[in-house]
Amino acid sequence: MNALFTSQPDKSDDYYTILGCNELSNKDQIQVEYRIRALRLHPDKNQDDPNTMDQFKQLQEAKEVLSDDVKRKAYDHWRNSHITIPWKTWQSITERSQPRDPSKLIIVVGNGTSSSCNQNSLSAAFLKGGIIAFNCGGQLVIVAINIESQISKALRGGDTTINLATGNGGAISSDGRGRNNTICGIKLTENQANKYGGAFFRVSYNGDEQNNFAAVLVDNNFITKTENGLAADSAGGLSLANEKPVTLNRVNVLDNKAYTGLGAAAFSFCSTLGTFSNSVITNNIVGNP
Repeated sequence: MNALFTSQPDKSDDYYTILGCNELSNKDQIQVEYRIRALRLHPDKNQDDPNTMDQFKQLQEAKEVLSDDVKRKAYDHWRNSHITIPWKTWQSITERSQPRDPSKLIIVVGNGTSSSCNQNSLSAAFLKGGIIAFNCGGQLVIVAINIESQISKALRGGDTTINLATGNGGAISSDGRGRNNTICGIKLTENQANKYGGAFFRVSYNGDEQNNFAAVLVDNNFITKTENGLAADSAGGLSLANEKPVTLNRVNVLDNKAYTGLGAAAFSFCSTLGTFSNSVITNNIVGNP
């Protein structure tokens, strides 16, 4: 499995710039800068300029986050990780999937250089658990993962087990009771499974677990073995079992192949809700290789 991460900052998410502050600014400085800009951008003083309404809302959002110690700590973790997902989306995902201390929401791999984002630093992050983000200097970095035993050991202590290169889920096989699956900013390519989920396989639920994918590329994964039964040979790309919601946002599922049937791109058995946005699913094939 290869993991692919890029950095594309959005100016509307840079709350420090919006407020004219920096990470060293204290609450009093933030309040002063907010008042100066709020007086200038208030809609009542700019009724002829509709753009100021959006700017005023951004200013209020920035002040709300940076004036709250807990929200600011979570925001700083997200900002310094250079992750591609917008701040509000990232905040929503972490609140749903990791209801814990914001200081533990994100494990950052790398120190701002491409060379610091390597297999050793990623292995260490897996051992710590939590959501992993990358600080690789704002450029494309590819990290090859060949650490089955370390990943399994890292997650087996909780309620989730991840194994690589198994019969189900060529890249990731997750038996995650009581856990949400949130996968962001990753590329799953050229993985092979014998039965379910060429790239990803998820089964075993016991509550209100969700499956959330954002900024994910799933390409050239495949199933190679034919099996008997309804659920055999499902999903050349993603396979998700049981009655739980599935959300795909900016997920491209391309050129995946199932051996005989049931979802060349993705297969979700009795899903209660499927939400798909800004995604491309194309050139996925069912048929004998």
